[in-house]
Amino acid sequence: MTTATPVVVDTSVAVKWFFDEPHSSQARRLFDACREGITRPLAPDLIYPEFANAVWRRIVSDRLDPDIGAPAIKMPSSWP
Repeated sequence: MTTATPVVVDTSVAVKWFFDEPHSSQARRLFDACREGITRPLAPDLIYPEFANAVWRRIVSDRLDPDIGAPAIKMPSSWP
């Protein structure tokens, strides 16, 4: 049995899982590896409010529709 490799994930990576930004494809590959059990994500507790803040900033700057942004704030509950 192989052990999943621990990987520290910060908010900038988590945001790239859901929004197209530079390096989003690499971040999504990491997300897939976490879901497949290849890697085990570790994150500071602040990742949740920081992610919500990043979504909120996109909404208030008119880069994200509030109807899409509000549910996105709940996304961390589905993270691996």
